[in-house]
Amino acid sequence: MRIVSLSAEKDERRPAGELEAAVMAALWAAGTPLTPALVQTGLASGLARTTVTTILSRLYEKGTLERERQGRGYAYRPIQDPHGLTALRMHSELDRGSDRETVLARFVAQLLDRCARHPYVTRLQAAGELQPSAVMGEQSVPPFLGLLQQLWHRPVRYG
Repeated sequence: MRIVSLSAEKDERRPAGELEAAVMAALWAAGTPLTPALVQTGLASGLARTTVTTILSRLYEKGTLERERQGRGYAYRPIQDPHGLTALRMHSELDRGSDRETVLARFVAQLLDRCARHPYVTRLQAAGELQPSAVMGEQSVPPFLGLLQQLWHRPVRYG
């Protein structure tokens, strides 16, 4: 098992989410369900087992972990890899807003802007390998989708 170190001293307040992130990192590194005692060992942070158990319980209640009975307690494992967890969090954020379509449209427009300025895209445009209309134009979904479609169908070249 990989040991995940927490750098904060006991007397200092940790940033919000730092303990949860460390617990998730320990679970992902293990690749197998872990009991609170094993997570505590993997963290090497001096946290009490009850604190680790509380963190695991809260992550389970949030839908981030699943658990299975092991003896008198539980062993926990992430329901998603880090990228899948990010996608779940994005869905949660979208669900919070009153106008999901507007929030999503603005998010996609911002992606378009960032994508259009990405060095990879500008290199492809300069080489004439992308149609400028797929990147330029109004900040709307169709050009963004056109760019994604062009990039999706390109063979991947490394180096």
